[in-house]
Parts: sequence; C-alpha cells; structure tokens
Amino acid sequence: MQLGQALQVHIMELRKAETLRGLPAPLRAWIACLLHNLEEAAMNEITHEPVKEALTHLDTLYSDEELRLMAERREQALIDAEDMLDQARYEGEQKGLQRQRQVLLRMLERKFGSVPPHCQARLLHANADQLQDWSLNMLDAQRIEDVFA
Repeated sequence: MQLGQALQVHIMELRKAETLRGLPAPLRAWIACLLHNLEEAAMNEITHEPVKEALTHLDTLYSDEELRLMAERREQALIDAEDMLDQARYEGEQKGLQRQRQVLLRMLERKFGSVPPHCQARLLHANADQLQDWSLNMLDAQRIEDVFA
C-alpha cells in the first residue's frame, strides 16, 4: 500500500511468509522476531541489527519491573476499553430492537386493535430481520396474521 512518495505499508500473513523461499534476510529476521519472540534459540540466531536493537529494547522493558507493569496495565486497559465498547454496542442493539418492537406493536394496535398475546410473544422474541420483514408486511396486511406470515 503506497502512502505517499516515501512511505509504503506491506501487509502479510507471517505464518505463510515464513514458509516462502528467497525472502531478504532482514525480512526473515523480522518475521522470526514476530513469530518466535518467546523462543530463545530462534532469537539468538537473528543477526539483523535493527531487529536485535528492538529485542534489546524489549529486554530492557521487561527487565524493569515498573516499566513491565506499566506495559501490562496499558495492555489490560486496552482490552478493558474494547470490552466496554462491545458491551455498549450490544446494549445499544438491544435497545434498538426493543424500540423497533414497541413501534411495530403500536402500529399493529393502530391498524388492527388489540394485539393477541401470541402475536405479542412473537414480537418479544423477534430478531432484527423478522421485525423489519413484519414492518414491511404491515403495508399490505389486511389481517394481523398477514403481518406475521
């Protein structure tokens, strides 16, 4: 991906790239570093200087207890933030579905009068696609049963 005259981003699947032949030594070193950073033997084989420098920085980070804890806290905070977003999305979707159910129920009552309990139960357990289909069915329905057909 070209991001200007001087910047490019290359995206690759590391496990597949690792099996390719003829890759430049620096790229092979980065792939090994990213895939096998917990294997001491693999890390000792790396000779590409920028990768060795990155590994030195990681060693420094993990040898300093305070820095390591800060990094772990940051990582956990990122995970927690993503979990909170997922929960908020879920709750928003549920509120949206509940609102759709309420609107459809009001439309049914307006057009057909009292809505039978079995139809109310179907509304209560309907997913978004069903609610959308039933809302469209309202346009042509002559009877309440036609809505749920």
